Amino acid sequence: MSGAGNNTALLEVENLKVQFKLKRENLLSAQPILHAVDGISFDLYRGECLGLVGESGSGKTTVGRSILRALSPTDGQVLFHLDDRSYDLA
Repeated sequence: MSGAGNNTALLEVENLKVQFKLKRENLLSAQPILHAVDGISFDLYRGECLGLVGESGSGKTTVGRSILRALSPTDGQVLFHLDDRSYDLA
């Protein structure tokens, strides 16, 4: 994505995935997995705003919590670029 004023994104989210293991119906059944977020990517540049829009239960809050590390992502990468340093949080 093209940035507003600066070529380096402040926040890069690449292929973020969050899965939750659900309870099994019985010991012989496979453990079901809920794919709450499945491969979201975006960049956020200085001076930009980002809005996540979707239906209830579509994973908006899960994306935010994963970026803030309140939830551990299953896969993907979250990078913060601050003061010429990068921080990999996922």
